[in-house]
Amino acid sequence: YYNLSQYTYNELLKNEEIKNMGALGLLEEGTKANKYNFMDIAFKENSMVVMFEKYQVAPYVLGTFEVDVPLEYLQNN
Repeated sequence: YYNLSQYTYNELLKNEEIKNMGALGLLEEGTKANKYNFMDIAFKENSMVVMFEKYQVAPYVLGTFEVDVPLEYLQNN
């Protein structure tokens, strides 16, 4: 889970709304390397989609978030 944690954290950190809401603590906690943070996943042709619930990585008002993790990244890490 460690590499998945780092990847999703860094991708979500690019979201200006999360930074503007001061939600870095939620983001850090919601992307920690454990199985509970990465239970909602789906697969596309070339990626794994990690879905985060409301409140998991940002305040409720910002809704839910998804991160596409390229399968190539998963194979190499």
